[in-house]
Amino acid sequence: MYKPINIKRIIRRGLEGKLTGQEAAVLKSARLIYEENELLELEMDVLEEMAAECPRGVFRQRNVDAGAIIRAERKQYIRQLLTGGMRVCAGIAVLWLIGAGVLALNQWWSERTLPSAYEKLVMAGYRIPPSEFACTVYWGNSVTVVGKESRGRLGRFGDKELRRSDNGELELVRLPSQFAFSAGQQPAIRVVTGAQQQCAVRLPDGSLIRLDAGSSFSYPTEKRGAPNTEISLAGRALIRVREHTDRHPRTVVLRTANGSMTTQKGEFAVLANRTDTRVTLLEGRVEAQFPIDDGYRVLTNAGDQVTYDRCCTDAEGNINMTLSGVTRVDPWQEVAWTTKERNYRNVPLRAFVLEMNRTYNLGVTSVSCIPETKTITASIHFKDPVDKIYGYIRKAGLPMYESNGMISFCGPDLDPGPLRYLDGIGDSLDLMDVLHGRERLAWVTRSKKMGNMNVYNGYNR
Repeated sequence: MYKPINIKRIIRRGLEGKLTGQEAAVLKSARLIYEENELLELEMDVLEEMAAECPRGVFRQRNVDAGAIIRAERKQYIRQLLTGGMRVCAGIAVLWLIGAGVLALNQWWSERTLPSAYEKLVMAGYRIPPSEFACTVYWGNSVTVVGKESRGRLGRFGDKELRRSDNGELELVRLPSQFAFSAGQQPAIRVVTGAQQQCAVRLPDGSLIRLDAGSSFSYPTEKRGAPNTEISLAGRALIRVREHTDRHPRTVVLRTANGSMTTQKGEFAVLANRTDTRVTLLEGRVEAQFPIDDGYRVLTNAGDQVTYDRCCTDAEGNINMTLSGVTRVDPWQEVAWTTKERNYRNVPLRAFVLEMNRTYNLGVTSVSCIPETKTITASIHFKDPVDKIYGYIRKAGLPMYESNGMISFCGPDLDPGPLRYLDGIGDSLDLMDVLHGRERLAWVTRSKKMGNMNVYNGYNR
């Protein structure tokens, strides 16, 4: 009964004015069975057949313009197709936007919620809380002091805006393109931590840099759209780089005074001084390059470590440079500086003094006179005053001599005097400099051979 041929016959009888009540009921039921566009096609077929059979007969008698009816039916059909197509396209667009939003939200949420290697090593209760973070941000002639109470938007540096999130971390947010500079060289953004300060900064590409006390890093404000993110570091930091889903993933390049590290996905700790650099992998993969023959190293396993040392300058001015192979260490030891309390048990006193010099900016000129065999046991809370550190050092039986704000362990008669760097950077002691005894020659021995003239680092005093 509801076959297309029967429905077309009923439609034709309706156009001829001969539709019975039973046929009207069938046609009404057919509208529930057939799609609207299917019924339109059947009606158009009937109209075309009738127009072909008697173009001037029945339709003239009833003053029916078959062509107009056909055109109207076709327009209505096309209109419905277009409306349906637009609805489908709109639905697809909405689904695509929802999907893109979900992916972006998932990536953003994952970067902040997925535990990092550092978070697995150091439990939340033992970490220095980000609410305690503080630092100073430099950009050209502008200075922004970030204290513990700083919140919200803190400043704008070119096309970057500095914000402090609710969890205490800093964020560098890239502003829209109209804020970009079209010409002229722009200064880099430099973040510096002082004594007993730490700071965590999230870069526009999602990378996270956590600075220890007495450290700094620089981030360029230019190079919008550059394939790599380049950072310069002095001091100690924990670097975390998340993998991006971009077609061309970005590479983060970390430069130090003695080498560079690159990664597309990795988490690693770096200690970078003027004379040495130590890199320890926590997660992912890091490639390191140092200025020495065969200076390429690849770290792929948690705890992989490589150390570069530009040690001493002999009397002829030759610099002794050494680079270790990839060794395996306890990665927790490399992030212990991020904890509220650091425990030292029978550690070398030299290492302890260097650690405290970075954290408290003690002004230590050298540790060359500290006996290598001396050890120390201490427990340091990140809020402890500097007097407590002096007390531990004196308790270890090590005499200290202070002059002009600088501390020496050699005594007034043996103090080698102001420091001269290998690269000719003057005699002043920088907060970022961490000195160790190997940086100097055995100047006491040489002074005996050369009379009253003391020789160190290849320079005459």
